[in-house]
Amino acid sequence: MSTRSQRAAALLWLLALLFFARPGEAAPEAPLTLRQASAALIVEGRTLRPREIELPLHWDAVFKGWSGSADLTLRFDMPPDAAARREPHALFITRLGSAYEIELNGVLLTSAGTLAGGRDRWRAKHPVRLSFPSRLLAEHNELRIRIRAESGARAGLSVVQLGTENAIAPLAQRAELLAPALAVLGRHLVAAAGGLGLVAVGHRPRGLRPPPAP
Repeated sequence: MSTRSQRAAALLWLLALLFFARPGEAAPEAPLTLRQASAALIVEGRTLRPREIELPLHWDAVFKGWSGSADLTLRFDMPPDAAARREPHALFITRLGSAYEIELNGVLLTSAGTLAGGRDRWRAKHPVRLSFPSRLLAEHNELRIRIRAESGARAGLSVVQLGTENAIAPLAQRAELLAPALAVLGRHLVAAAGGLGLVAVGHRPRGLRPPPAP
């Protein structure tokens, strides 16, 4: 086995240990996983027909070579009598970029970079963990995420996980531990695939197809 293969195998073993590790305390209530979104898209200045998509959205896999923006609305319900509604809440997004704004039920929670243009050189590709007071939640909710997507910057949106702080914290901590190892593993796998003449194919979300060339 080559040195590169040995390193990749060691990293896979480390990832398995991190993934299957469990704290000794009782597990909190599972968070919601939001996968469906209503999408309003602009690609190279052209407004596309609104559509329903399934996350994750990998912009470069769908609109390779083109920049644009996406206005995504994720709807979810909370039981009106849920005890968890009284606890602090958080959301966790594994990957989000390039620039973005996150809004819950009409309240702006956070933003990063500039949506209007790419001159700020913002290139977000990291996990986002965001806490918010539970009073912002209602029985029927809308989470709105607006992104500026730059070609070649690995822009897009992963699935969104939402729940109490106690439910989200372990997910975010695990992602922070995994991120460096995944980056190194990815480089080794790409190098190995290149040596074997393999070509990686990006994921295209259900409901999305590239538009005709402008």
